[in-house]
Amino acid sequence: MTKVNPLSEKVVMVTRSAEQAEGFAKLLEKEGAIPFLFPTIKTVPVEPDERANEVLSQIENFNAIVFTSVNSVKWFLNILDKGGIRFPERAKIAAVGAATAAYLSSLGFTVDIIPSEYVAESLVESIGKQLSSGSRVLIPRARITREVIGPELEKMGFLVNELIAYETVPDDTRVNEAVTALKKDMVDAVTFTSGSTVKNFFLLLSDKIDLRKVLSSVVIAVIGPITAKAVREANFEVDVIPEEYTMPGMIEALKAYFSKSSKAGKSL
Repeated sequence: MTKVNPLSEKVVMVTRSAEQAEGFAKLLEKEGAIPFLFPTIKTVPVEPDERANEVLSQIENFNAIVFTSVNSVKWFLNILDKGGIRFPERAKIAAVGAATAAYLSSLGFTVDIIPSEYVAESLVESIGKQLSSGSRVLIPRARITREVIGPELEKMGFLVNELIAYETVPDDTRVNEAVTALKKDMVDAVTFTSGSTVKNFFLLLSDKIDLRKVLSSVVIAVIGPITAKAVREANFEVDVIPEEYTMPGMIEALKAYFSKSSKAGKSL
């Protein structure tokens, strides 16, 4: 007897940005799931101000550059390219998460520091083991983000500069489709991969639909503990958190959840 994949025919809402959703959607499709793309965020560049330009003028002096996401890599390199600035060859590269490390590798960069866990706190520990106190560290980041790495590194004696490379803004292009799908009870699970996706999901939908009602029968899956905290702060429960904070990890966690659930699949 052929074993049925627990994700088969499950409709999974993907809330990450449009440019990052494709890979996750393909993973879901390989498992027989039906991805519903509802990007709640998009990233846009931030033009360097006077302070940022001063940091960029000293870029060769940094001992390490810390990337916390694919977007931080993308928009930092965009700034360098537009300014005609070379990437500092002597700086070690640190990355949070397998996706960030893989993206850097695909561009030809060698990632020197990858934490054992895909969270900021683990990266701080890894940097502390590989670099001496007093080293200069550059962190390209979003305008509004969870500031953990910089302050913790400063406590350890590192000289830290943060460069605002981009900002995350709401993406309302598919709001109406999302409202319809949720109202008609078409969605089996909604996935969140960052605090921003959580925040903007509720921002975009809370005045258009009774989320308390429609999400009562929807599985809420998050990429890790920080994203889970954002969901709980919105007064909703988290059903799925993967052991490994990656897209494949989330897929496996969803499969494990649905294999124990008798909930019927829905169809678009």
